[in-house]
Amino acid sequence: MKSSRRTLAALLVVALAVSCPLVAHAQFGGLGDRLKKKATQAITGKPATPATRAANADQAEAPDTNVVEITADVLARFETGLHAEEARRQEVEAKLKAVRKPEDYSTCEGRFDMSEQGRKLASAIRTAGGQNADAVSAAIANRQAALDVFCGHDPSDYEYKRTLQASIPTAGSGPANLSQRQYAILRERVQAFLSKNRGMYVFTPAEDEALKTESATLKNLMKDQL
Repeated sequence: MKSSRRTLAALLVVALAVSCPLVAHAQFGGLGDRLKKKATQAITGKPATPATRAANADQAEAPDTNVVEITADVLARFETGLHAEEARRQEVEAKLKAVRKPEDYSTCEGRFDMSEQGRKLASAIRTAGGQNADAVSAAIANRQAALDVFCGHDPSDYEYKRTLQASIPTAGSGPANLSQRQYAILRERVQAFLSKNRGMYVFTPAEDEALKTESATLKNLMKDQL
């Protein structure tokens, strides 16, 4: 009898072990579904109906307005932008060429400090030192502005050089009548087409034809970018 009871107990343990996952799944599986619905309602403010899902799908498939269709007119405007870039590049090169070498700038600064204007501005900085930090900063800025006129830009001012260089690729969007983003993406697509390395870019047959027609002109204008 005792043996029979032990066997029955063992069987009950096995039965419970087998049935528990099923019970847990039935209970918590339904709970998981209900939690998903609650989470959807909490995020959107309402249940995710088929109409809502369809609306979200349409929104996700909306065209990117930054990607301009490439046509003959768009390429003509892009070429106008490239000419504007080249003009800006020449301006930047002239300004950078005018920047003195460090040793020449140091000599010029010494002459400035010995000049009447330089001595007055140095005195103003010392006077400001007895006032407050804002007065000192203003006096130093006044001296630097006068020094820039006398000697040109400080060759150690790398921010000035960086700003000038950065102004070149952005000079074309205005003349091309495109936003900065549209112009940048258009440049990337044209570069990809001309270099025959299209990568992720896709062109319609009409775009392909427009680019082929202008490829010689574009290659000449973008020779340093390919």
